[in-house]
Amino acid sequence: MRVLRDWSIDDLWECNMTIDDLEAELRELSNADFSVLARRLGFNVPPPLQWAELEIDDDQEDPVATLEYPDGSKHKIDIFAAIRNNIMILGNPIMLIAIHHWYETLRHRAALTFKDAWDDLEGMQGETNRAVREWLLSGRPDIALKNLTRIGEAIINAANKKRVSREQAFVAMVQHDGYDQKNTLLYEAFEWLRKDKTKNRGPRLSKLEAALRKAYVSNHIVSIERVMSFFRSEKGERQIYPKTWIAMRNAFLAWQFNLTPYTVVRYFSTARKNRKGDNGIDTRFLLPRYNRYQVPDLGGYFLRLSAVVPNAAYLADEE
Repeated sequence: MRVLRDWSIDDLWECNMTIDDLEAELRELSNADFSVLARRLGFNVPPPLQWAELEIDDDQEDPVATLEYPDGSKHKIDIFAAIRNNIMILGNPIMLIAIHHWYETLRHRAALTFKDAWDDLEGMQGETNRAVREWLLSGRPDIALKNLTRIGEAIINAANKKRVSREQAFVAMVQHDGYDQKNTLLYEAFEWLRKDKTKNRGPRLSKLEAALRKAYVSNHIVSIERVMSFFRSEKGERQIYPKTWIAMRNAFLAWQFNLTPYTVVRYFSTARKNRKGDNGIDTRFLLPRYNRYQVPDLGGYFLRLSAVVPNAAYLADEE
């Protein structure tokens, strides 16, 4: 293993070693040594991409990103074909570079308005200069705007295409909050009512409320007040003498969310038929206003982001 010459961070401050000196040292590392160093720094860069370069070609209807490896080999990626195939690829650094490229083109568009003194020359020299400037600069901000707009539209289209149905959202919300679990006061009420022999409705509910106030449950999504209000409602009075837990649960959900019991049954049935894996539902977004994210250490996060490489699926030629 090659050893970097002795240096410390103080060397950088004292100008004994510049960033260029450090880069030169790093470039002399073998693939194996660089991989070891990358892992120690907290990110991982496959050796072929250590010094790879990316070019964004805007001259085509569908822009292409060309990844050129240190050995001279190249790989072309149809940017929008990749986005259509997997919208989450937008988080890939190659896509972020393309977005940054178009963003900066728009931001600097005023620089393209200046003229060159040779533009006014007569003859071939003037024509050539004007043609070169036209080829290099003309329409670049418009292209950038179009591509950024397409990305926004692609995000919206992907969200609409994978939209969670009302049935799936309802069932996911019920399961996420635990309305269907047996560690709630609603289920305690069901168990108590099944065992109690009191026939009169009023005394039966009074005894139930007293029993629930002594009960312990781990899930408090349903309060005693809600349980008792449910049983005193039109939708809940039939459940004072319950037959099954599912029937009581559905009746409560119908009361809680202002639905009919039939609608609740249909929601569960439809969601079950249409379920694919985990339904693709991120329960954090059932109530997005109250969503909270775990924010990683920003320094470490961006170090890793700069070194992330698209996997084989991202790099595969699409369409």
